[in-house]
Amino acid sequence: MYRAINIHTLYGIAVVVSLYNFCHGKAWAHANAGIDSIDVIRDRSGTRIGLETTVGYLRSSDGETYEWNCHESVTQPDALITPRYAENGEGVVLVVVGALDQARQQDESVYRSMDGCNWKAPEGLTGHQVAEVAFDPKNGMNVIAATANDEGINRVLRSVDGGETWSETELEVENRVFRSIRFSRGSANTLWLTAVRYDTEEAWVYRSTDGGISWSEHPIEVVSADGLDVYVDVLVADDEDPNTAWIVMGPYVDDRLLKTTDGGETFTEVYALDGDIIDGAQDVDGGVWLVTTGNYVVYSADGDSFERVDDAPLTIGIQTDGTQVFLATRVPGEGTAMAVGTDARSFEAVDPFGLTTGPPACLPESDSVLACSPLWSDLADMIEGDGGEDTAVEVDTAEPDASESATGCCSGDTKHSSAGLVFLALFGAGLRRKTGSKA
Repeated sequence: MYRAINIHTLYGIAVVVSLYNFCHGKAWAHANAGIDSIDVIRDRSGTRIGLETTVGYLRSSDGETYEWNCHESVTQPDALITPRYAENGEGVVLVVVGALDQARQQDESVYRSMDGCNWKAPEGLTGHQVAEVAFDPKNGMNVIAATANDEGINRVLRSVDGGETWSETELEVENRVFRSIRFSRGSANTLWLTAVRYDTEEAWVYRSTDGGISWSEHPIEVVSADGLDVYVDVLVADDEDPNTAWIVMGPYVDDRLLKTTDGGETFTEVYALDGDIIDGAQDVDGGVWLVTTGNYVVYSADGDSFERVDDAPLTIGIQTDGTQVFLATRVPGEGTAMAVGTDARSFEAVDPFGLTTGPPACLPESDSVLACSPLWSDLADMIEGDGGEDTAVEVDTAEPDASESATGCCSGDTKHSSAGLVFLALFGAGLRRKTGSKA
């Protein structure tokens, strides 16, 4: 008990210090932030790939060149948080801004684009703080959104036109906030969702077997955390078994991974650590991958016994497709923003920043030209390093030290450190992990 209280106390102090340092420094636009990756967006068809980063969303249809989409297209110019992206196989992108007051339109937290040029707020989500959106991997026109409004009713909404218009489903709750959505990506055709009520330390898991039209509700026992908020997030929905999913529970830096094999009726702990489970994914062989505190990769072939992958690079996000595992790697420590592997033993570095051609070609009055084009020159200089022909990202290749990762502190009063901006990406969204923003 003494050790747990001591860890949480130190973490609380670190949060306060990091926020003070960040918010009292100079507020730079995202495009001038430290360069780092956050997460990989990849669908099972393997037709498109996206990379969420601190300085924008990089997207490619061929893996050979990437277009840069600046966060400022959908946020206030001085926003501190990083938006979260979802993309389907047809190239429709939805982006969620984790705080309405930092969104471009302060009553719209979701924006949609098909070309990266114009980002339009869809119909049906106005005034809602959306917690998560997720594309159905079997039908890219079917999309689910869940809200996390601070007061009143929260709802699950559904779109059948790729996120252009939204309507309410039967699922609505009072005095609970939704946190995470995850579709299975194989034959299971299931959708999992979580909600919490922090003040009473209660949580629920929901499951749909018809694409989000109808839902079953399952309370999940919450282990008290001495007054700290306990979150519950769905991390992985089993591809083939509609009754199996992995749920992560904890206050921060004290996570437990729970597994259900009976549709949410019961849960069994299969992994725990004095730290956070940041991200997770399942490969086509049924293996479960985790990213944890320290930027470590952890793997389980059976979803029950987990071991650290010693040869994996420092990682902050993970995704899989039909044949490969994609890691969003720490640029300050690895020198590149992505690594790709086919098993748990070897990964090949990829440099999406070095393959970035700039913003998409758009009309003069488009959102991208107005918001992103003026920022591209400075970012290109950062990517090129010395301003010459070499397009590799210039970084410090030393491994980030523990204090930087823990506190996310600023470097003086100039640009945010990459750790600081990644921290605020989570903090601004309600201190939440990355759990449902992938196709």
